This record gives sequence, C-alpha cells and structure tokens, in this order.
Amino acid sequence: MDIEPSLHDYWRIVKKRKWLVVAVASVTAIGSFVFTQTRVPLYRTQGLVMYEPPAGRGLGVDTVNWDQWSGMKTQVRILGSSDMVERVSRKVGKKVSFKAEQMQESSLIAVSAVSRSAAEAADIVNAVMELYAELDLETRSQASRKSLEDIVSRRQEIEASLNELEEKKR
Repeated sequence: MDIEPSLHDYWRIVKKRKWLVVAVASVTAIGSFVFTQTRVPLYRTQGLVMYEPPAGRGLGVDTVNWDQWSGMKTQVRILGSSDMVERVSRKVGKKVSFKAEQMQESSLIAVSAVSRSAAEAADIVNAVMELYAELDLETRSQASRKSLEDIVSRRQEIEASLNELEEKKR
C-alpha cells in the first residue's frame, strides 16, 4: 500500500532542513557573485575590408583569366600573415593577435581582434586596416610603374623599328 506524501509532508521536511536550504542557496549566490566579479571582460572589435581585384590588362595583369576567389584567399592570407602581425605589433607597440577571414559569398574580408580593453582592440583593427591599405597602395603602385616601364620600352622598340623601316625606304 503506497501512500503518497502530501504538500504538508514536504513543507515539514523543508522546515526541518531549513538551514541546509539556506546554506546551499547562500553558497550558490556568493559563488556566482565572486565568479562574475573576478572575470575580466573581453572586447571584440571587427572591421571589414572590401577586396577589389585588379581591373583591366593595363597593369600587367590579365583579368580575363583572373580567379577572384583565389585572389581573395591570397588577400586573407596576406592579412593574417606573420609579417602583418609583426608590422601591426610595431605600430601598436606591443605583441598583438588578430584574425582575418573571408565573409561568405562576398568580396569582404573580416578582420577581428579580442582584447581586455575596447580601445586596444579597436587600435589593433585600425592598425591592420591602415597597414593593409598602405600595402595595397604600394603593390598597385609597383604594378603601375612596371606597366609604365613596359610601355616606355615597347615605345622605344617601335620607334627603333619605325626608324629602321624609314631608313630602308630611303
């Protein structure tokens, strides 16, 4: 014969063990408070870079055969390279860590940094963006200079060939 305990029976058990209930609740509350107060907040900052593949053939790059996604992967690797980490560390003034990853189905690259200081995380991402822009500008300038040199040398070849043909005609 099973007799089911009533609500009054449960209440009597709780009253009998009230100090145990109070102690468990207090330890849990104090433990939670200490845990949350000793945690150091981490701030995550993210910036986006839009990758634009080279345009046209004028800069010594054949864009007809250009694979945008492999170019994008290359840019992600450049952003996450140890050389870039060293440059950013020098610019910020301390050893830094950041992550670069391609955003799905877009020409955007996300650069993110995590730090105990919101300002420091922002400084890291801003430094990455500035250095990447400088690197991109330098790369495009070099390609432009190379194209100009190629055009000038080709012009000289054509002028020499034209002069030679004019001499033969006379």
